[in-house]
Amino acid sequence: MIGNQATLSDAVAYVQLGVDVALYGRPGSGRTTLLRAIADKLRANGFQTRLVAGTAGLQAIPLAGLADRFPEPTNASRVLNLASATQRMVDEGTAGKYVVLVDDAELLDDTSWGVIRAAQYRVGFPIVTGHLRTRELFQGAKNRHLARAYQLEVQSLRLAEMEALLEKRIGGRIESVTLSRIFGKSGGLPGLACGMVDIGVQEGRLAENGDEWVARQELWSPALARLVERHIAPLHREDREALETISLVGPQSLDALVELIGADSVERLEERSLLTYESTGGQTRPGVMPPLITEYYRHLMLPGRAARLSKRKSDLVGRMFDAPVDVATLSAAQPDAMFVRAVQDQVRARVDDARAEWRRAPALESAVTYLSALGDAGGDESAIDAVLRTVDTDDVSEAGIRLTVWRASWLASRGDLAGAKDLLRRAEARAVVYKSLAQAARVRLCLVYDGYTGDVRADVVEPVGMDPATQATVYGVRAAALLVQGRVAAAEEELASVDPASAGSDWVEYELLRGLIRLAKGEHSEATILGYRALERARANLSGSAIRAAAYFASLCQLLHGNYREVTTLVETAVAVGAPNANAPASLLGVLCMGSIVAGRRGNTGLAEVRLRQAEQLPIADGSLPGMTTSWPRSQLRMVEGQMAMARQELREGADRLWSRGARWNAALEHLIELELWPEPKRLEELAPRLDQVEGELVAALRAYVEGLVFSDPTRLEESAPRLVRTGRPGFAITAYERARAHFENAADTESARRVQRASERLVAQLEPGSFDALRFRSADILLTPREIQLARLAASGRSNQQIASELVLSVRTVESHIHRIMKKVSANNRRDLARFLADANVPEPE
Repeated sequence: MIGNQATLSDAVAYVQLGVDVALYGRPGSGRTTLLRAIADKLRANGFQTRLVAGTAGLQAIPLAGLADRFPEPTNASRVLNLASATQRMVDEGTAGKYVVLVDDAELLDDTSWGVIRAAQYRVGFPIVTGHLRTRELFQGAKNRHLARAYQLEVQSLRLAEMEALLEKRIGGRIESVTLSRIFGKSGGLPGLACGMVDIGVQEGRLAENGDEWVARQELWSPALARLVERHIAPLHREDREALETISLVGPQSLDALVELIGADSVERLEERSLLTYESTGGQTRPGVMPPLITEYYRHLMLPGRAARLSKRKSDLVGRMFDAPVDVATLSAAQPDAMFVRAVQDQVRARVDDARAEWRRAPALESAVTYLSALGDAGGDESAIDAVLRTVDTDDVSEAGIRLTVWRASWLASRGDLAGAKDLLRRAEARAVVYKSLAQAARVRLCLVYDGYTGDVRADVVEPVGMDPATQATVYGVRAAALLVQGRVAAAEEELASVDPASAGSDWVEYELLRGLIRLAKGEHSEATILGYRALERARANLSGSAIRAAAYFASLCQLLHGNYREVTTLVETAVAVGAPNANAPASLLGVLCMGSIVAGRRGNTGLAEVRLRQAEQLPIADGSLPGMTTSWPRSQLRMVEGQMAMARQELREGADRLWSRGARWNAALEHLIELELWPEPKRLEELAPRLDQVEGELVAALRAYVEGLVFSDPTRLEESAPRLVRTGRPGFAITAYERARAHFENAADTESARRVQRASERLVAQLEPGSFDALRFRSADILLTPREIQLARLAASGRSNQQIASELVLSVRTVESHIHRIMKKVSANNRRDLARFLADANVPEPE
């Protein structure tokens, strides 16, 4: 069974203790599969299990739920005798360990419930029930079993779990964008997702393209209606209409929703868990759960009703998305299915609005807006061609040049980089006022695709006579080119020419350049804050391209720090939000490469290979900024395989490619990784001229540490440690102290060795456990001792502290102390988090 392993362990543990369990899950959540998995696991532990299921339409028939479980042996047609059924269950319950499992418990007839409860009263066996998820507050009054049952919720699958399930179902890999669409539409419910895949294959909507399955067209099918009806069938007409209204109106604030459909309808939909809430930018926004219900209504809606609801939508404009951005935390929210769906809905809404404006006023300005929206949605080539055939593509006004810039980016993303550059050169020759905008666009294409080694201040003239937003775009490209080449001070000068308020739609590029410059200067904390602020703003705007760009930068900050769990969340966020902007592959490349690196270091080689494969399928293999290179994760995988010579070759060749394309900052960092792993004086001497050309304390501090390794110099190592801490690399600093201590001890300098050891201990005491890595290129087992791994596995399996103490012959207080320390080390809040950590990190069994 994929997903809900912690829930499975919890349920089994409670049953073994004689406690009743109630499982709640929506239709399609995998509740029945989980119930059967619980039964299988209990049978393996010596339990006799009795499976019962309620059935709609038979609730009024006494003992209907037990009739097929206890047929009368003398007369198959005879009505089951109440006393006989109770006695049989009592006999089964007294024969040994025994449990009754009831699926669709709310549909089981009252008489069957009476038999089960009467037998339980006499024998004392536990009961496990499965329920459609409704508000637990009312369940105890309907069924007294629930008043004493431990309640567990069947969790929606995470993206990685969904991927594993569907690839097993379909017998092959699923293309990442298609996977994201299925994940978002299904709300993470495995039953719905499997239904979408099965119907998609049958109807040809999903087809094999090489070695992966890809959606060829819209994933909605009328055949999916029967899956949706399971969720909405119990609703009264008023509530069905409320869902229909929400489906057309789309994302909005909770207050606006209450005004739209009424507070009573909102509460009733909440009770049936058909509404869920996504908190973005400090504002709570409701959404339909599962999102496939929205697809159902949108495809079945009558034109007249759609027009009327659209009018109500327009009346609400101005009340939505007006809350301030919340940047109080530096921990990214999990990319659950509802958030993914909200992003996809926003992309669709942008396309719809831009299309409507284009049709109303087919001018250059509306064409650029419409094409940008289509690009963010993955690119509808027929719609794009229709727009380009309509407008004047030789216009040299600002809108005309922006249209040319978009066309060039589109061509490059489709593999025609030469044609894209030629288009921009011709625009440069024609343009007067906006010449620098076309020049900047050509430099940007070089930075993304084949590199840039020129002098950007000569190749892109000063943006004189333009509006502030266009000037911001040009200065931003100039700053990016200089930063990529390691000219940090010059990049900062260019960015100082930009008024932040004028960045407009390019705001995320401006914010990330600010953050990258701070990172290069060694101001790691300030850079990280900027990254998370950008991420929160992108989430609040539900902008997929901005989310990917901000997640890339935040991931880079956290990767340097060694907070691999946070990097994993950020990578999942960037991957989950769906189709990347057709004109912006670089940030996704960086995210996937860092995702592969972190997965490898956490011991999950399979995921590391998947992320690397996804990166290699992009149109670029190397990017301009740190982390944007496939050679780094490839090298790490070679090390895992024990192929150290090949690992070193990957790093060398990768760094050389980066240097030749002008990505000197990125190349310098990869050169230093090589020197960290193979600290050879001759190699350092060869690379010194390159390292000298890259400015900034981020590189300088790491270089000082590497030089200490190369020359086995404990003083250099000790002095590099505080610099490494300031630049956001505490794991390196701890290693620097440890290496320095070892060298001092070998030289019989006991006093220096003790001084360094105290400094290392003070640093470790200041750090949050699990947020740094002092032993890189190893999996997450570095966090826990073998004894701690043993205790963690027992706790994650559902055993109580008392049970663990008995099994390991320890005191309960000792176990409690160990578990508390383990939880702190891996940043787990409860045993469910601990189980997820062990699974994600692939922590090995203790020897």
